Amino acid sequence: MSKYNILQLLIWGIFAISCNDSLKEEFDSIQTPVTFSFHTKPMAGDIGTRTDLLLTNELSIEEEARINDLTVLQFDGNGNRDDKVIVVRYFDGGLNGDVTVGLMRPKTDPNKSQFIVFVANTNKELSSFSGTYGSLCDKLIAIQADQASTMGLVMKATQNITVTNSLSAISITLTRLMAKIKFTYDTTTLPVGASFTPTRLQLFRVPFYYSLETTSTPYPAVDPDIFSDYPSV
Repeated sequence: MSKYNILQLLIWGIFAISCNDSLKEEFDSIQTPVTFSFHTKPMAGDIGTRTDLLLTNELSIEEEARINDLTVLQFDGNGNRDDKVIVVRYFDGGLNGDVTVGLMRPKTDPNKSQFIVFVANTNKELSSFSGTYGSLCDKLIAIQADQASTMGLVMKATQNITVTNSLSAISITLTRLMAKIKFTYDTTTLPVGASFTPTRLQLFRVPFYYSLETTSTPYPAVDPDIFSDYPSV
């Protein structure tokens, strides 16, 4: 996918730091600007199955890669489940370029690695998050009925960095967290005189929630409260 390079944004967004006083003392009070550039990982699977003709209400390749909003979370550590969140930034309005984020640098060890999580197209679902990386991974987020068409496809990336303002833009590749099912049929191979007319198409037992990481096998956990049937079309 193409790199977003039209406009550079310098937005500090929403700032959140743990209420733990000892944790506050370990970080500089001055925010350090770090710039990121974003790309979208190509879809997995047989690209040959994708036709050039868009179906009704189907998003184009460009629309599927669009970043409508972005939540950036800084965790103190290397991505362990007990790492605590230090900073939460939220950007909206559509992102068409590099993003400069205000992050916090450890006082006692300025070179200590920090774990940065990027989540796109969740609206403000995570903008007030507090807790550990494990609780972020386990959080169940409702899938909106018009998620793809209005909010965009949910995407995620992670990166370990040392927070310093001398860094050049860091390239981040976002991965889609949603699968796409496209149903088509071909009547050209039917026997002469035969016909096929579908009357209904429906997906059964579909999860209405997702999490940022797989937390069970099968996933999601077998729970009737988070599964339902899609309306037939």
